[in-house]
Amino acid sequence: MSKENHNKKIVGREKTIGVGVSIGVVVGAVIGQLSGDVGLWISICIAIGAGIGATTSDRRSAKSDDTGSE
Repeated sequence: MSKENHNKKIVGREKTIGVGVSIGVVVGAVIGQLSGDVGLWISICIAIGAGIGATTSDRRSAKSDDTGSE
């Protein structure tokens, strides 16, 4: 694997995790506002969003490794 392809995979993974965290912040803020405990829900949803983002990124990289394309 070339260094350029490796860097693209790293950037793609970081971007996917970032999207998950961003969605977690929004969802956590909404649920927190409705329930009255914003801090708790933002932290829970950020953790869930980061986990989903990392899992999605890993699945995408596994598919691209299997097919040989990105």
